[in-house]
Amino acid sequence: MNTIENQNVEYKENWRDEYHHIKNAALLLFGKRPSKFFPSVQFKIGRFGKDDTDLLFQDLVEGNILQMADNVMDILKSKYLISPIHYEGLQRIEPLEIPEDALREAIFNSIIHKDYTGVFIQMKVYNDKIILWNEGVLVDDYTVETLLGDHSSCPRNRNIANVFYKAGFIEAWGRGIGKIRNGFIASNLPEPTFEEKWAVCGLLFHDIIIQMKQ
Repeated sequence: MNTIENQNVEYKENWRDEYHHIKNAALLLFGKRPSKFFPSVQFKIGRFGKDDTDLLFQDLVEGNILQMADNVMDILKSKYLISPIHYEGLQRIEPLEIPEDALREAIFNSIIHKDYTGVFIQMKVYNDKIILWNEGVLVDDYTVETLLGDHSSCPRNRNIANVFYKAGFIEAWGRGIGKIRNGFIASNLPEPTFEEKWAVCGLLFHDIIIQMKQ
């Protein structure tokens, strides 16, 4: 069997079920309109004022999840976050107000581990914090404390995580939460907090709360 035939067999095994139907992961990753089949394939961003009742403006990111993180980051940098200017010698530096790599890792985390039978991902941006929220139970009896310590990679959506790994977006070593925390520490920002909350239907809702400089 040649290389092309091997690739075709791998494709069929990974992305089609025993009845040759396209798997859900394939629709989410590569579909033109995955929301036609999964209405929660959305990433909702809101800018809030003094509290949750004070919504100033919002955006909704749709489309396949492989492109979603880049689209979210582009919107955040253009409308929601600032890049204060400073100079190092003659060079102008414009870093994002929170560490970009850590923020991107948090967004990847929320997309890869989401329960796509539930509701959309939410990101609330305030003057002093960001709350990133997604729905889904932790796997294999993991707790928030497990995630904050040394642990192996154990994704809910294995096919989705594998594609993000092969695309070079993640490392698949269980280091994502540590990378987020270390990114904020290195930027002299408070470490993000991670919470899980019980809600309807016995599902867990996860918050990542990011504090920003004042």
